[in-house]
Amino acid sequence: MKDLKNRVRELLGDGSVNAVIGYEAGSDGRTARPAFIRTPQEVDRMILDETCTDNLAVYLVKPEVMAMGKLGIVAT
Repeated sequence: MKDLKNRVRELLGDGSVNAVIGYEAGSDGRTARPAFIRTPQEVDRMILDETCTDNLAVYLVKPEVMAMGKLGIVAT
C-alpha cells in the first residue's frame, strides 16, 4: 500500500493525472467506498483491502468524472 500511495502522490504532484479513483474507508468503518483523490495531501485517505470490491470503472463514463481530465484508477 505504501508503494501505491507514493505512486499516486507522484502522479498527482507532477500533473500526470488530475485525479485518481480509488477507495477510502466507509462511514461505518467496515466497508470501502469510492474515493476521488485530487491532491497529494488526500492520498492518505486511500485504502486497499478485502472491503474494496466495487467496480470503479463504472465512474469513468460519468460526465462529471470525465470533466476531471486525465484520470488514474486503482484496479484489483
